[in-house]
Amino acid sequence: MKTNISFLIFFLLISVSYGAKVQNPIVIKPIVTQFDSIPALHEGLKLYPQSFIDTTPSKENGILGTTRTGIKKTAPIVIQPSLVESFRASFQSLLESRGNYSADISVATYAIDIKIIECTIVEKSSGLSQTMTATMKVEVTIAPPLDNSQTRTFTVAGQNATTSMDTSKYAERIMRDTFANICSEIVKVINKI
Repeated sequence: MKTNISFLIFFLLISVSYGAKVQNPIVIKPIVTQFDSIPALHEGLKLYPQSFIDTTPSKENGILGTTRTGIKKTAPIVIQPSLVESFRASFQSLLESRGNYSADISVATYAIDIKIIECTIVEKSSGLSQTMTATMKVEVTIAPPLDNSQTRTFTVAGQNATTSMDTSKYAERIMRDTFANICSEIVKVINKI
């Protein structure tokens, strides 16, 4: 009898520990609109954003990760619009703001294709604080619009993190800063071509 009660108490403790309730999603809209920290592309360079492809698991449901929202409560972090549309809007806005955007491939210096390989938000708890980290990795292919013999492909990765007692409210800023970091790295590589 004593063994059964001990087992029952153990089972209840385990059930309560692992029974985290899922809350309503936290929706983020991390489109970058401020480009002060991103270097300029060479003057006169015109880019035609040809394609943006999302190969991450989040492309189906928009969930980039989860965050703890209370004791034994978690919520998915969902990006809207989709990851690929949010990043496309950010990158295209950067090009437009700097005068490097070409809506016509025939007058562009380069056509650019961007494949999102990885994009996640991970939250880790330690004592009373949490650290939320956004990580992103993209593969960029750039080529003169009518000459595939000069195609160049490179990969850039970026990361941003913050630590707080509750990081849920920082998810959008962390992802937006990661987008900005990726845009900046892409510009740096293109300037070397």
